[in-house]
Amino acid sequence: CNCKQVCIASKSVYIRLRAACRIYCSASAEQHSGAWLYSIWRYKCALRHTHLREAIANANKFALLRLLTSVASLVISPNSVMQFFCSALGFCVYLHRMKSAVVILNWNGKGFLQKYLPVLLEYTPPEYGRVIVADNGSTDGSTDFLKKNYPDTRLIEFDRNYGFTGGYNRAFREIDAEYYILINSDIRVTEGWIGQLIDFMERHPDAGICMPKILSEAEPRKFEYAGACGGFIDRYGYPFCRGRILSEIEEDEGQYDTPMEIFWASGACMAVRSSIYRQLNGLDELFFAHMEEIDFCWRAKLMGYHVWVVPQSRVYHVGGGALPNNSPFKLYLNYRNNLLMLYKNLPYRKGKGRHFQRRKSLLFARMLLDGASAAVYLLQGKRESFKAVAKAHKDYRKLKKKSRISPRIIGYTSSFPKYMAGVYSRSIILRFFTGYRKFSQIKTISQK
Repeated sequence: CNCKQVCIASKSVYIRLRAACRIYCSASAEQHSGAWLYSIWRYKCALRHTHLREAIANANKFALLRLLTSVASLVISPNSVMQFFCSALGFCVYLHRMKSAVVILNWNGKGFLQKYLPVLLEYTPPEYGRVIVADNGSTDGSTDFLKKNYPDTRLIEFDRNYGFTGGYNRAFREIDAEYYILINSDIRVTEGWIGQLIDFMERHPDAGICMPKILSEAEPRKFEYAGACGGFIDRYGYPFCRGRILSEIEEDEGQYDTPMEIFWASGACMAVRSSIYRQLNGLDELFFAHMEEIDFCWRAKLMGYHVWVVPQSRVYHVGGGALPNNSPFKLYLNYRNNLLMLYKNLPYRKGKGRHFQRRKSLLFARMLLDGASAAVYLLQGKRESFKAVAKAHKDYRKLKKKSRISPRIIGYTSSFPKYMAGVYSRSIILRFFTGYRKFSQIKTISQK
């Protein structure tokens, strides 16, 4: 038994018991009557592709089980005092671990913090989680405001703006919790929002990521553009939502109040198991911002995890808090990152096989569609938008050399509409312009 083996079996167990393991593993395995039980458990987990998911489900039981076996061994053999001490220490670390870390990544959002942080603190009970603010190098006095008015709220400060991806990755490296919750500073939560998400994930161990229903703060009866009631994707990589197809946003009449497996969860408010976040190495920092949550959820699905929307949890989103919706830079990030996401995650195999050609042909078709939209921008006199699309394609060609093909357990050559939920096998743009403006009219979305 050594610390490296413990880490392979379960990263979550390693984090909880790393201090105890350094002492515990220094003694010989023969002196510990509970060693055989742990070895069998670790071996069973290693046999599965989803060994981390199994480890998550068993980690809590294992912490208590290890303590109980050490008590029994202490009665049998006085030489097991060290084992008992280390097991008790590990169990105490487990008990004091945060359930969830609710992290706001702030960048010049002092006005939003003044308005929405008090509500978030009020509706986030300590038994479910702790609110933490990570500041991405703000220059509007956000940090001074927090230190003066909310001294008990943990503040993580960065020296500059690392973007949505880099900011959250750096913040979560300093936080140990069972669940990570990403939440925008311009989100207004409601009573019970976090309890519904955490309770759902506790009841469904296969749910690695989930999101609430997101409504518009400006028009509370309507869904919000960024996520609505769950995200989906069409065959060309265009995202749409349950409650929002392209520019058409539906009113919330309770028509989508059933939990549903989806393709992606909105980064505006998203809960993820910390073990999965670490396994996937967090958000891809090449993206900087926008589309990073879709890429993250896609990578999680490729590793066998599921993404869900829990409409019983409800939040309201202002939208455009960091970048306005009509920003050319936002348009540039969306076009560039969408191509990068497809390049990383589409079925792939080295060589000149038909699956490689499929990815190549799909990317070519997508770039033609982007070119058509750029031409429309030019005809409308939106020169900055046209330049943004052209620059996005140019920079995509550079970035794809730095990107890594996403690992997967399902296979590098599987046709992606067939093996995961939330994929629309047709073109959502074509359906939109032929009269299909509501999610309920889309009938052929793949479900497991």
